[in-house]
Amino acid sequence: MIDSSTVVWEPLADVSGAHHVLGAGACFVHPGNGNQYFWDCVQYDGARQNLHIYRLVAKTNVFERLVTFEGMKDSQRGFERGGCVIVQGVAQIIATTMIPKGVAYATETGYQGMRCRIPGVDDPWSAGTDPRYDALASQLGALGQRITAIETALGNVVSGGLEAADREALDRLRALLRIN
Repeated sequence: MIDSSTVVWEPLADVSGAHHVLGAGACFVHPGNGNQYFWDCVQYDGARQNLHIYRLVAKTNVFERLVTFEGMKDSQRGFERGGCVIVQGVAQIIATTMIPKGVAYATETGYQGMRCRIPGVDDPWSAGTDPRYDALASQLGALGQRITAIETALGNVVSGGLEAADREALDRLRALLRIN
């Protein structure tokens, strides 16, 4: 267990003059470049409740505020807690609770779960593009084809097909290689 007295806390932003910070959280780490994303929801007064999205740039260790959604300006009232991710096509998807402008109220209070998309926020990324992974997958596929050919040849050589133990060994090998 980690000794909590050894943890160093750092503020996300200077909130001098704010009434209350309603929530904050870490919400995404970019799998390609390591950039980290955070949010906080800050109440300044009454309905002036803002949602901020931040990024810690991994290469430079620079902490920056990416966007502020302001209560009473970007929403009919204040914003509530939210979060974000960066999709593979470099857009940032943000979700929050707010009273959207020009939208009929779906709830008694008017607050609804909403989302938006902001393009071009970070680098593109994709899963499984590591060349070592691709080379290994190709080798495993070739091995699978070879195992099938060997099984067929052995079945033709041995009258009556393969023994149960041999077939079981080949099935285990296929499972290890994730081959059907």
